[in-house]
Amino acid sequence: MNETIPTDTTTDVSTSSTSPPSPDRYPVLVVEDDASIRNLVTRYLSAQGYSVSAEGSAEGAFRALKRLQAPILLVDYSLPAMNGLDLVEALRGARHDFEAVLMTAHADVDSLSRSLTLGVFRCIHKPFHNADVLSAVAGAANRLWLRLDLRARKVELEARNAELEATVNELHKAQQERMLGERLASIGRLAAGVAHEINSPLAAVIANLALAAEEMSGPSDPSMRYVAEMLHDARDAAERVRTIVRDLKTLSRADEERVGAVDLRRTIEASINMVSNEIRHRARLVRDYGETAVVEANEARLGQVVLNLLINAAQAIPEGNVSRNEIRIVTATSGDRVMLEIRDTGGGMSPDVRDHIFDPFFTTKPVGVGTGLGLSICHGIISSYGGEIQVESVVGVGSVFRVFLPAAKSIVEDVHPAPAAASVRRARVLAVDDDPAMLRTLARVFAPEHDITTVLGARDALDRLANGEHFDVILCDLMMPDMTGMQLHEELSRTSPERASAVIFLTGGAFTPDAQAFFDRVPNLRIAKPFDLAQLRTIVADRVRHS
Repeated sequence: MNETIPTDTTTDVSTSSTSPPSPDRYPVLVVEDDASIRNLVTRYLSAQGYSVSAEGSAEGAFRALKRLQAPILLVDYSLPAMNGLDLVEALRGARHDFEAVLMTAHADVDSLSRSLTLGVFRCIHKPFHNADVLSAVAGAANRLWLRLDLRARKVELEARNAELEATVNELHKAQQERMLGERLASIGRLAAGVAHEINSPLAAVIANLALAAEEMSGPSDPSMRYVAEMLHDARDAAERVRTIVRDLKTLSRADEERVGAVDLRRTIEASINMVSNEIRHRARLVRDYGETAVVEANEARLGQVVLNLLINAAQAIPEGNVSRNEIRIVTATSGDRVMLEIRDTGGGMSPDVRDHIFDPFFTTKPVGVGTGLGLSICHGIISSYGGEIQVESVVGVGSVFRVFLPAAKSIVEDVHPAPAAASVRRARVLAVDDDPAMLRTLARVFAPEHDITTVLGARDALDRLANGEHFDVILCDLMMPDMTGMQLHEELSRTSPERASAVIFLTGGAFTPDAQAFFDRVPNLRIAKPFDLAQLRTIVADRVRHS
């Protein structure tokens, strides 16, 4: 009966990524039932330096092969219970790290054809010479070495290809993140520029409405009461525009790397204003603010995090059932850590989705709707400040995102000056701007109290000052064509430092790196457009008092 060869033989060395041993190091197993031939071949190959084992049956050969790695099998065709080719075929099904040479006293065409099919490329005819055996074994060893070496190189190549593919994927992810970052930065600069362009005319609108309201505040014809009401409504609408523009500036400022004390509540409110239209059709917004939270972060980048979390919370809730859904914002301070929690009653996430939400490019949104980078970027921003983001979610119940940040060591600057005394001497004020409407507005504001001169552009202002004109206060726009307020200040600092210190900047936004660096460098006061009339008058009065 034929023997069955088990499959738990020696591990195939072709799966190793290391090069195989040299051909003369392969062991040789002689399988021959004729003891005299077996002993003769064994002694000769041993004398030639080979490590030789010998067996008289297929069963013995199988036991010996379990101990050998990458052997040369010198096998007799006629064995008890199983011929040599059957043994080779059984071994081929279990392992591939061997080479076979067939020894036979008679070989027909079918046997030779089958031996080639099984990869037996050498057949020695009995009786044979020692040189035939040595040549056959050496040739088999060379074939085995080449085959195993090619397979080892293939494994190495596949491993290197896998590493290269992983590297390419990482580079692709990094490139996508960089491109998204550049796109967001470009949008931020554009938004900041738009905000600046809106702020200048908006400042004139709000200031003139305030002046008109002051004129209407005294006794007037009752029939004009509706005019006062219209002015009041117009001022309210303009103030709403100012709030929107201010929040847009907060979330798109160019100083993304500046870290300092940030009022978390103010940043949350700015983000809410930007995303309120997304929320109001989906859920009730509940504010649950604890102790005033001031964190160490960057206002624009922290605003980006809050905005992203609010948008995600809103988009997790379908439209149309506001009364049954809620987005709750909670802040709390514990020791040196501040917590922001955003809780929604949306669809929630499965554990598998939750475990991957911070992975770059992971998204459950349809193609073209999300990039999969929002939460990854948020995680990076918070981590860069020494904080962390935690998430809890239950399918059908909702999600909770908790952001922990270090509490700030300093406090947020109070930008509101102390009230001025009622009386102040009449002073000379110079207003410099490239917007005629803004200049006319400033003239209306200060003409009752001070002697105000307006000039259209920084060069005209520099000419007046160079000709010896004296002004107690210089109100100067920051960004102007031809010559900026920064350039005017630098020229005055060089030629007349006391005049440079009299400059108060009116700015729609320091939306360029140069402008921000300038404000970091100079101590002059700056007032954001649109400005509050009472605040502006107080600042000018205080400056006049100390001039």
